Amino acid sequence: MLNIFIYPSAKNESDIEYLLNVVADFMGNYCPLSGNNLDDYFSKAIELNCVKKIIPIFTNHRQLLYYPDPSLLEKAMIVFDENKDWESMKIFYQAISRKYFIKKTNVFYNIYIKNAYKNKEIDLCADVFLDILDYQETILSVDSYRMIVYSNKRFVKDKIFVELFEVIFFYLVIEINK
Repeated sequence: MLNIFIYPSAKNESDIEYLLNVVADFMGNYCPLSGNNLDDYFSKAIELNCVKKIIPIFTNHRQLLYYPDPSLLEKAMIVFDENKDWESMKIFYQAISRKYFIKKTNVFYNIYIKNAYKNKEIDLCADVFLDILDYQETILSVDSYRMIVYSNKRFVKDKIFVELFEVIFFYLVIEINK
């Protein structure tokens, strides 16, 4: 693994794009970058409010051997939410959905569900629920569960509906015991 320290020098969006090319050049020459370097790059892109410029890294995360810090994924979703950039958020989510080695948190899922529901992309609400691996570890907000149920009538007929209410029951038990 190659360790370089160039990301703090980025000052604007064009620098982030240039650094994406640097990452691609390193990978093209079989010089993998460490996960810490890519986390620094991701963090700098979040700081400069240009997360959508580095989505290709997440599309190719397996080839890069890169599994980002879950807190950075949360921050990226918060940036998309604050900027009301639903299209970029959707592309970002699609780049990392069903990639189970990338850990996603409940905040990450809650933001995505809220925006999918708000933008009337009801099928995506169900897909997000199915993307969660451990329902006891990733406990969504009550509003997110409500949006999942109301977003799609097929839940009433599916076995998923039963699972969903088991999760809601588990969540309520936790809230009662607090």
